[in-house]
Parts: sequence; structure tokens; C-alpha cells
Amino acid sequence: MIQLFKYLRNVHPISNDLRDALEDNLHAKEVDKKDFLLRAGQICSNIYFVERGLLRSYYLNDGKEISSGFSKENELCVSIESFFSQQYGIEYIQALEASYVYYINYQYYQHLLKEFPEFHAVCRILLQDCLCRKCKRLSAMWMEMAEEKYKWLFSQSPELFQRASNKDIASYLGITQGMLSTIRSRR
Repeated sequence: MIQLFKYLRNVHPISNDLRDALEDNLHAKEVDKKDFLLRAGQICSNIYFVERGLLRSYYLNDGKEISSGFSKENELCVSIESFFSQQYGIEYIQALEASYVYYINYQYYQHLLKEFPEFHAVCRILLQDCLCRKCKRLSAMWMEMAEEKYKWLFSQSPELFQRASNKDIASYLGITQGMLSTIRSRR
């Protein structure tokens, strides 16, 4: 839990009252490798903070898994559209490694926003950061050649190449596994 509070304080100062409220209401969960935190057709009711491990978000397109994101230690994981709309979603969230997560549900998230102005500020900053990262990823995916996409992801998260499968990384980059293997062999 210490990592979570460090993470939040790096975003914006938080009060002791907010820290106490979170400590009293955070849930923790051990997640085995390959277990799901969310499946398509469900409503995403939780925001997860990864204390240990690696999660992958993905969706299916014509039966093919397309990675939409990875969340490792000290990162958040949520199906944004489903969580904020509280509608059924298309994303899966699955553990790629045995993981340990903390989470709060949508109702408590809303409560914290109303009760603690600094939580509202933290969430605004995190959402802005998430939106900027998604925009950078989309730009890289649409405008760059395969090698540049690889370089971009490697600069963002080099350890991902040791922790996730080529299949999952290739689908995230929008390239074939063969192309990813070719690029990696040249490095």
C-alpha cells in the first residue's frame, strides 16, 4: 500500500484524511497468472493499482485478441469507457503474471471525488496523463512504420519485452509477430 500512496503523492499532495479513507476502504486481491479481472460484456466496476505483476487489457476483433494496454507495478488499470459510463464493455483485463492489486469500486470513487478536493485533482491529472499517452500511442500506431512503433514502445517500457509474449506485444503495436521477430533480431 505504501507504493500506492507514493504514487498518489507524486501526482498531487494528499491529506491524511484522504489517506485514512483510502486505507480503510481499499481492497486487495491476489490474481493468478491468466486470471481475469474483467471480461467483455461486464461493467468495469473497479480501478486497479498494480502493486506487483503485469496486467493486459485487450479486446476481440473477429476472434483475434488485440492488446489495448499493459499495466505493471505502480500503474493503474481500468477499462476507461466502461468504468466512467458504467456500461457493459468490450475489454478484458487479464493477469500475464501472478499479480497483487489494490482497488476501489465506482461508488467509492464517486464518494472520494465529492469528499476530497485533492482526490478530484489527482484524478484529473491522471486522466489527462492517460489521455496524452493514448494519443501518443495512436499517433505512433497510425503514422509510424513497424520499426518506429517498436522503438517507441521500447523507449516507454523496455521491460515489457521480457515480460509479455511477442503475440501480445505485436497486437498492441498493430504488427505481425513475424515482423516483431524480424525487428527484434536486428537489435
